[in-house]
Amino acid sequence: MNGLKSIATLIFFILLLTGCGPDSKNDQNTPPPALGDFEISVSEPSLVTQETGETKLVVYFTVKDGSGRSHELDETKDFRIALLKAMPSRVDTQNSSDPAFAFNGRHGNTYWKSFHHSGNTTNNRASMESVWDGTLVKTDEGYRYTFAIPDVLKVSDPYTADSSSNNGFIAWDADKLHRIVMAYGEQGNGFTYVFEWVPQESSDTAVSRNVIETGTCENCHMGEPLHHGPGYRS
Repeated sequence: MNGLKSIATLIFFILLLTGCGPDSKNDQNTPPPALGDFEISVSEPSLVTQETGETKLVVYFTVKDGSGRSHELDETKDFRIALLKAMPSRVDTQNSSDPAFAFNGRHGNTYWKSFHHSGNTTNNRASMESVWDGTLVKTDEGYRYTFAIPDVLKVSDPYTADSSSNNGFIAWDADKLHRIVMAYGEQGNGFTYVFEWVPQESSDTAVSRNVIETGTCENCHMGEPLHHGPGYRS
């Protein structure tokens, strides 16, 4: 009997050592994916009309870690998003009494107009909205996000001259270049992602822009997440 116990014990230790060997699938020496290595994929956003009549912007996206596995977003981390569209160049005014004077600085340049404004006062600066203020839903493939903007077609434009032909609301110009900016997490463990698209291609010449390019952002922020609080201005 003691001989059988000794043989069983020996077999157990052999199996244990084999399971920890270099050919074992349980090798614990494989390093985890590096923090901050994320792969983002965004599907073209779409406008969705609610039963109450408001129009919402909805976007589907996926987030994968450095190993290609789906990454679950942490609700305790900061996650901001912004919607912008490219605009033609403006001409600065030298008349300080003109409300447009507050928006000088775009002279001769195309620029990004934000859809995130809490009012139409001239000193109103746009800010990225928190994803946690919108509606983020986990799907089988990734996530579906519905922007918190109450109605994307009824955003008051603080620079009224830009939207005089649209009753003062920022127009949804389907033939213009649009941009979504995502900023998640913190330094060393997060991502910044920029997605650009033209909702409806047309024969019209899209607005070219010598404005904030992705490379410029990455150079300035050294590849770390962008957290533009009031950084996007009309």
